[in-house]
Amino acid sequence: MSVTVVAPAVVLACYAGLVSLGVRSDGPATANVADVLRRLPEGVDYTYIKAIFIDLPSAIPTLLWQDASGDTLLMAFQGKTIRAVEQHLRRRERLLSRMDADIAAQERDRVVMVRHALVEVALHEVNRCTGSGPRQSIEIVSVDPARFREGYRPSGGPDGHHVRITVHRHGDPTETPQVSIVVAEHFIAAKTAPWGDDRIPWYDTDEIDRVIMTLLYRHFPEILSVRCGARWRSKYSPMGWPLITRHVVPKLFELLKPFYPVRRYRAHRQVGPAGHYSARLRRDIVDIIRLELPHLRGEITLERVTAAIQRHVAAQPGDSGGSSAKRPKQ
Repeated sequence: MSVTVVAPAVVLACYAGLVSLGVRSDGPATANVADVLRRLPEGVDYTYIKAIFIDLPSAIPTLLWQDASGDTLLMAFQGKTIRAVEQHLRRRERLLSRMDADIAAQERDRVVMVRHALVEVALHEVNRCTGSGPRQSIEIVSVDPARFREGYRPSGGPDGHHVRITVHRHGDPTETPQVSIVVAEHFIAAKTAPWGDDRIPWYDTDEIDRVIMTLLYRHFPEILSVRCGARWRSKYSPMGWPLITRHVVPKLFELLKPFYPVRRYRAHRQVGPAGHYSARLRRDIVDIIRLELPHLRGEITLERVTAAIQRHVAAQPGDSGGSSAKRPKQ
């Protein structure tokens, strides 16, 4: 998915919405980038670390899941299916005409923000969809035809900057060559930015989100029945969410473990050698998470990261510790 210029109204809406959520922001300050990189052992490629976090939901849905204000729209985002949340958004939009202009503008910004977060979560589910039927994918690409040589320019679409949203249906993965059929395609042309600078390709992200949602309804109906963020969050505090305990901490641990020497020892009652958890490794994992997920920095502690590593190691095949122990409270 290519990066596009975000509409300023959407950015303002996101910040306004996040500020009004009342999400806790206390806790340790965000780690300094230079300090974190300087402390990493020689040979660690931060590109691979960054890739772990790119696959996660962004700060907006993560913070929306933490909201405790009792707002019906945000409560729907926390526990309803993708279809139910979209229907709630449409009902809110129908009520906008009955509101005062100022209130309607604020509510419209909130709707735009939540729909953008909803589309992001839905696209994550499309990427892991293993349902029956033909395999399908959705591709969102920012295109500048002027960058292509004559004869190599993409067919169809506007002559200037535009976003191309395409649904592909893929053939049998065992076949060679791979066959992919375009079943739907939509183009959104760049517009002049609200501040009047036509040198920058500007896109209304709400328009893009609406087109994506329409395509999801038409070509990915099974995605709409998935509960919003079910595989990322739980009823525990954010440090106990699968986002941290099953994705971030285990992947960071396995990636970085070879770079940290561990003093190995054997107690007389142990079957296998101990020394799984380098103290330096655990501290660096804490700092990396605080750096990459500053919106969760108040939840990230050395003790909780250690507990997540212990559960991960205990769950590995052949580990004598097993994985049937009761989960400790976060």
